[in-house]
Amino acid sequence: MGINSIDFEELELLFSQFPGRYTIYNTDYPKFTIFKISDDLLADLNGKREDYDGRSVFEAFPINPNDPEAEEDKNTYLELFEKEISEKKEVKVPVKKYDVKNPETGTFEETYWSNIFKPIVDKKGEVKFLINFSRDITETIKLQERERKAQERYKRQQKVMHDFFQQAPVAIAIYTGPEFIVEMANPVFGQVIGRDVETILNRPIFDSIPELEKDYREMHERVLYKGERVVGRENLAQLIRNGKKEDAYFDFVYEPMKEEDGSIVGVFTIAIEVTKQVLLRKKIEANELRLKFSIQAAKMGTWEIDVEKETTIRDARHDEIFGYEKPPKDWDFGVFLSHIHPEDREHALEGISAAKSLKPFSFETRIVTSDGKIKWIELFGVPDAGGEKRMFGVIADITERKTLEVQKEDYLVLLKDYNKELEELTQAKGQFISVISNDLRNPLTVITSSSDIILQNIETIDRGDAENLVRVIHNSSIKVIAKLSELVEMSKSKKRIQLSTRWIKT
Repeated sequence: MGINSIDFEELELLFSQFPGRYTIYNTDYPKFTIFKISDDLLADLNGKREDYDGRSVFEAFPINPNDPEAEEDKNTYLELFEKEISEKKEVKVPVKKYDVKNPETGTFEETYWSNIFKPIVDKKGEVKFLINFSRDITETIKLQERERKAQERYKRQQKVMHDFFQQAPVAIAIYTGPEFIVEMANPVFGQVIGRDVETILNRPIFDSIPELEKDYREMHERVLYKGERVVGRENLAQLIRNGKKEDAYFDFVYEPMKEEDGSIVGVFTIAIEVTKQVLLRKKIEANELRLKFSIQAAKMGTWEIDVEKETTIRDARHDEIFGYEKPPKDWDFGVFLSHIHPEDREHALEGISAAKSLKPFSFETRIVTSDGKIKWIELFGVPDAGGEKRMFGVIADITERKTLEVQKEDYLVLLKDYNKELEELTQAKGQFISVISNDLRNPLTVITSSSDIILQNIETIDRGDAENLVRVIHNSSIKVIAKLSELVEMSKSKKRIQLSTRWIKT
């Protein structure tokens, strides 16, 4: 006797002995009153029999009022029941969400079911009951959902990692196996080694860059065989890029890639080229060294000061300029000011004010050293470029320069006087020439002419005429003597100027 043609009287006996999770419904549309619910299903629902037997399907299994799709699910079940009655065929519903009300808390719990609906017909072939074999597959569905979400999350992570890998501003690559086959490499990796990424994939890395094998294979083997993490800082790599051998510097990390069982299968590489930074730093270091030599050659001292705490760092030359053989215990603005020459303190205070305001400054001042000597110094100061409240600077002893400057001023004054005397000498020269050409020539001509007349007529000349000529000669001689005296004085002035000029040159 098949289940589809069982007598009603025999149904209860069969029902009480039939294992499984099922519910038998009457065909009283649209209530579909529950005839019996199995013990196994009742246990799964954690319910009481009186809450199910004799109740309509949606009274025993109410829809979740908070689920917007619940009403549609209700209609779906009604259609299934009607289909069973009309077609008298088995209907399978592999997965269906239908929330079940918890009898203890009164809340609805998300539940998934696998259902098989079978009609039970009597001897007349009419559907007498509907039996619903139910299996709670909530945990399976939730597990599948977790797996699905995990897969989606994994794919998203893979995509994020791939995008990061490809777009990362640093060189990234993955090598596997003892030959270090390149499984993955991003564009930056190709750029730094001077190769197209497509040409190095699926090939041993040292086949692609053989120039690095000697220095870098041993590092990779330490990672692969010993599980070490290898870190490099500014490591030199002599690469052939664009057909030329280049010295490149890199910071890098080699990490072991492990399987779930802990076995190491490859090397994960991250590298950053720091060639520009290294070369620039070396230039800076070279410049600093040259500056140090320049400072030492110029006999300058260096200093820095925290303008808030007034703590200082000074080199030996700085303290030496102030007359200290050993560094003084304390040094601040006050100690510095105490060394300033009294006549220059107001000027020095302006420089101190600039330093406290973190402004660049430079000034010259006189100081009184610890042993009482007066020196000239020049100070330069600039604020810390990093934003700290510190000033850095140099100090130079310019006493010798200042002495030379004073001497220079004296020499300029003296030279001005000499130039004036030279101008006077030039004028005297003109006067001398004028005397020679005019003032002396006329009286000498008179003397010569008068003496010629006397000599030519010495025997016949009248005494009175002779006396007149002698008087003319006498007067002219007096004039000549006077002019000669002026020339002597001019000659003395010329000698003084010549002597002074020779002293300046010496």
